[in-house]
Amino acid sequence: MFNENLNEIDFINSLSELELIYGFEIPDELYDRTDLTLGEFAEELAQLSIISDDLYEEFFDIKFTTMKLIKRYIELEIKTDKKSILGKQKITKNSKSLIIG
Repeated sequence: MFNENLNEIDFINSLSELELIYGFEIPDELYDRTDLTLGEFAEELAQLSIISDDLYEEFFDIKFTTMKLIKRYIELEIKTDKKSILGKQKITKNSKSLIIG
């Protein structure tokens, strides 16, 4: 499914956007199922529970913040200076605090 025009980061971003649009949360293990065809993947997504209306706003905020943190982490990933390493550590700490409650 990946080629020079679609890499793993694009795939993860696309899945995160699907979560926001359709209001479901993709389990982590499904992110790793790159062996599935698009049809098989769609079948898996169709079985996911929809986030309730009363939790959706919080879900959206958490998911959107997570997407921004992932993007920033990836930008820092290629850098090895002290400031970038501290930035990655801060993002990791902030990511752990994002929980739907």
